[in-house]
Amino acid sequence: MRQREVALPRRWYLTPPMPSLAPPVAAGVVLASRAASAFRQPRRGVVAAAAAAATAPSSSSGSSSSPPLSPAKNFDFVCPICLQNHFRLSSMPPQPMGLSCGRCQRTFPASPAYLDLTLTSGVQQKVYKQRSWGGTELFRNPLVSFAYERGWRQGFAWAGFPGADKEYDIAMSYLLPAASGKVLVDMSCGSGLFSRRFARSGRFAGVIAADFSESMLQQTREYCLAEGGTLNGSTPIMLLRADVGRLPFATGSVAAIHAGAAIHCWPNPQVALAEISRVLAPGGVFVASTFLSATAPLGQVLGDDAVRPLAMLDPTGGTGLMSSPYRWWEEQELRDLCTAVGLQDFRRERDWRFIMFAVTKPTEGASWTQPPSTPLVPERGLRGPPVSWVGTRQLRNEPVRIGGDSGDGL
Repeated sequence: MRQREVALPRRWYLTPPMPSLAPPVAAGVVLASRAASAFRQPRRGVVAAAAAAATAPSSSSGSSSSPPLSPAKNFDFVCPICLQNHFRLSSMPPQPMGLSCGRCQRTFPASPAYLDLTLTSGVQQKVYKQRSWGGTELFRNPLVSFAYERGWRQGFAWAGFPGADKEYDIAMSYLLPAASGKVLVDMSCGSGLFSRRFARSGRFAGVIAADFSESMLQQTREYCLAEGGTLNGSTPIMLLRADVGRLPFATGSVAAIHAGAAIHCWPNPQVALAEISRVLAPGGVFVASTFLSATAPLGQVLGDDAVRPLAMLDPTGGTGLMSSPYRWWEEQELRDLCTAVGLQDFRRERDWRFIMFAVTKPTEGASWTQPPSTPLVPERGLRGPPVSWVGTRQLRNEPVRIGGDSGDGL
């Protein structure tokens, strides 16, 4: 486990409210004037002419086996509804097209701007409207997206975030052992602050820059085109609109997922972590950074357990007078989230209220044993042969037969 020894901070453990609730006032006038022109229309004619490959539906047998990890310069997706129909593309499409799932009778739009593999993309709903969560909707605002790398993200330094370059170095130390030469998913990529760095490193076959915010993806595209002139360079970048609670990837198909300063913005972190665990390949890694609670600096010295009662004094906490729509974490909470979805080997870098952690999907061959204190009892009324239980099983791809030809089935 990585851990840095720190001295007792000189700052008081209760800090001002998060600056992310509003961009710096000094930059407001400049941002407002520049954003109006920046969002009128995306740049045209710069994307390279590499064509997207045709979509390839999955076999009719309905097999749940996962495809192998994508080779270089291939990006694999699935229908976000059935998670069975596969779409394979080699690059961003040069013109608008559709990714069609015959099983669900749905077509998902794909354009040079981004692929949209959210559940409701391409559908005009007459009455139903999904209730939005404020923490998510804020970043769909074009002004906020425009401001993100123009002062907003830099403001995280107050919480101990070491800056994009140092954060990138820490993340790469966790990512490369699992994902070198493979496709990396940068979830909740924002304006592509790290997606672009990952691509420039040349250490990955490709980078999927994914976010729920359309305006953030537009900013990512603008930065990529301004810095490299193309999205389809030696390490191609695929722009994807996706919901972290319903990832459009096949089970066990992703080598690594990165989420920088994001998990505190997710509406349901437990569901998101379960999805991440589902799509990670055996041995795959999830790397994330986020904000710790106001008691974390003191807890880093005295221990989080000792200072936990002081959390009620935090005015930015869930019940405080200045409560935020975002969630500030205790380290043990993050450990609990990961353990609950089967992600192991929690390691982290932590300083002040900044934490970056990594967890790993267990490799195949790991065993699981039913605790003796909670024996499995078959339910009455189930159809089929009598059921018996085997306490320890190897987790493999072949079907597991749970059954027996003896006993009365209760």
